[in-house]
Amino acid sequence: MKKIVILLMLFWSGLTLGQSKLKNMTFIPAGEIILQDENSADSREVKVSLRSFFISNEITNKEFRTFVDYLKAHPDGNLEWVDLKSKPFEELRKDLKSYIVSCKMADVLSNLIDTFAMANEYPINSEEYTLYQNYFTDKKYDDYPVVGVTRQGAMYYCIWRTTIENNELMKKGKPTQMSYRLATLPEWYCAQQYCPGPSVKSSKVDNVKSQKVKKMEVPNMNGNVSEWISSSNENGENIAMGNSWKSGDDKLLKTFKDKNVREGYIGFRIVKDSIYE
Repeated sequence: MKKIVILLMLFWSGLTLGQSKLKNMTFIPAGEIILQDENSADSREVKVSLRSFFISNEITNKEFRTFVDYLKAHPDGNLEWVDLKSKPFEELRKDLKSYIVSCKMADVLSNLIDTFAMANEYPINSEEYTLYQNYFTDKKYDDYPVVGVTRQGAMYYCIWRTTIENNELMKKGKPTQMSYRLATLPEWYCAQQYCPGPSVKSSKVDNVKSQKVKKMEVPNMNGNVSEWISSSNENGENIAMGNSWKSGDDKLLKTFKDKNVREGYIGFRIVKDSIYE
């Protein structure tokens, strides 16, 4: 199995005051990192250049619940996005519309989240099971990280949030923004190394907003919940990065999961490309 680890962040540039103004998101300036293939015979190293981007805190129950409520209110509506992998790239110049993928919101809702995922991490009728059986819907957990979301569900959230925010901007006559998406593997490593914030090292999940975070810090990049990223391994398995309340150690974890897995210790955060280099 192919394993990639970060060795070194070479340099960062392009940081300008005032760029980190997106709510609950941290600006990561452009730069380069060196990655190593642990399974290559010669320990081959690869230099990866990255554009600047913003990365969010862990997406909360309240944020994701807003998405679910919207789907329930608009079951016959469509969620649309451009999928450049759906056809050969050379066809893009011929017909961009053919790359648009559409899915009924009712269908999205059917494969999105297991709202009992946190409770199901514990024995039925245990104190913890009772405590977390309404984890997703109880407002006292509004600011806790959402869990039980499929990797595809996390991607749907990115598409929906992009659409909603850009529609509001267009109504106001303002230019649209870059799309939200899941981080790539190199981006996640960069944020974890370059802007490490406080991490929850506890056997229970914690409030996302309970920690004091300094400027240019990304909290819980290795703690609280593991996080879906956009990258997959060579077997097509999805990747969740970082430790969680369940893993309980300080080692950087990378786990591989089936596409429909809904775990009580896996959540996600989102990124947005920056207009800055």
